[in-house]
Amino acid sequence: ITIIVVGDLNISLLNQDRYFSLVKIKGKNRELIAGFVHFPSKREYGLESLGKFFGDFRRQLVDEEVLYDAQDSIVIGDFNVNPFEQPMISFHSMGATNGQYCSQRNLTVGNESNSLFYNPMWTLYAAHKERPGGFRYAKTSNNVLAWHFLDQVIIRPSLIECFNFDLLVVIKNTTTFNYLNRNQAPNKNKVSDHLPLMCEIEI
Repeated sequence: ITIIVVGDLNISLLNQDRYFSLVKIKGKNRELIAGFVHFPSKREYGLESLGKFFGDFRRQLVDEEVLYDAQDSIVIGDFNVNPFEQPMISFHSMGATNGQYCSQRNLTVGNESNSLFYNPMWTLYAAHKERPGGFRYAKTSNNVLAWHFLDQVIIRPSLIECFNFDLLVVIKNTTTFNYLNRNQAPNKNKVSDHLPLMCEIEI
């Protein structure tokens, strides 16, 4: 993971792993815990196994939040699941909801209490009616999804007011480069089989 810093930000490395990097980012107005992830694929693990993996990651993130008394956290990267799949939305896994109001609740199931994440990626489904996603993988069996939002950003509800929803975009091209091939799919021969994801948050 490469982090390019422009401006007055201070970044400290926290827990590092094969599949993620946790850092503390201090800006002028607030500091937050950021997780940059590239989680295992569904081709390697089933959703149940991935759900446990997501839950283990969330607990490590919460440990850092408690250690640094941090209320603000953001996680961005390749989750390798869609926003609506169980590892992302399960209470015992990532706990990332599609409702801003719901995300502000602290839920308890049994003896376990969790604070939730809000997932802004749901807002992109309406904006990408013909191609809802940044990764194309079509199957012809029981699951006929063709486009997937595997690259996502999720935030604690305390950061919703700082998040620029207008600048949450899947990048198809720039002034000098086209990320799509002639079939309008990600041009994996030139860059990647995933389209880049961009977001902006003010700290």
